[in-house]
Amino acid sequence: MAHAAPNSEVGQIAAYASAVNAINTAPTVSARSQAITDAAKALSKAANKSVTVATVTALNTQLGLHTSTTTTKSIATQAAAMQTTR
Repeated sequence: MAHAAPNSEVGQIAAYASAVNAINTAPTVSARSQAITDAAKALSKAANKSVTVATVTALNTQLGLHTSTTTTKSIATQAAAMQTTR
């Protein structure tokens, strides 16, 4: 994923993974909130189907990433909303 074009699906998944890592290491609530938005944005661009909690959970599992249930729901909700506006 390191050499993927930033706007490609693989590049967006790499951006998602980076954002999830930022969520898990965010020093402030504001930084964490921005990282959740960044994760949702990347996922909304990469997904070719509606984003759901199950989508986020499955992707996290495949990538070896971990988020809380609340964070997973936040990412899914924001990503789904972003998909409807593109």
